This record gives sequence, C-alpha cells and structure tokens, in this order.
Amino acid sequence: MIRSVLPLRLTVVVGSLLAIAAIFWLASLWFTPAAPVAPPPRNPFGGALPREALPSASGFGAFILSWQSSFYRELTAALK
Repeated sequence: MIRSVLPLRLTVVVGSLLAIAAIFWLASLWFTPAAPVAPPPRNPFGGALPREALPSASGFGAFILSWQSSFYRELTAALK
C-alpha cells in the first residue's frame, strides 16, 4: 500500500512544481516589454538634460528627513 502511494505523491508534487513554473514563465512573458526600450534622448551640447525637480517631502517623510539631517549634522560635528 505504501509503495503504491509514493509514485502518486511524487507525480502530484512534480506536476504542481511544473504548473507553478509555467505560471511564472507566463507572467514573465506578460510583464516584459516586447520591443527593446529606446535609450533616453541625448543633449547635443554634452550636458545633462534638465530633469524634474524632486518632490518635496511632507508629513512623515519630512519628519524622517529632518531627523536624518540633524543626525548627520551632529555626527559630522562630533567627528571634526
């Protein structure tokens, strides 16, 4: 009885792994672009292209940034 159940269990496990691999393969086909992505445009004057300004932080993000900057100032002052 035990010997006849083992091949069935192995078949179910291998089939499940193959099904999961197929799902991941199909998802990778779905989410990858079909054509290669074009490189960004180059500036004819050799400088960097102007980018958008960074968004200003507000709320909890501003609190974390201010805490980090004060810690950095204190640390650099302690090392001088």
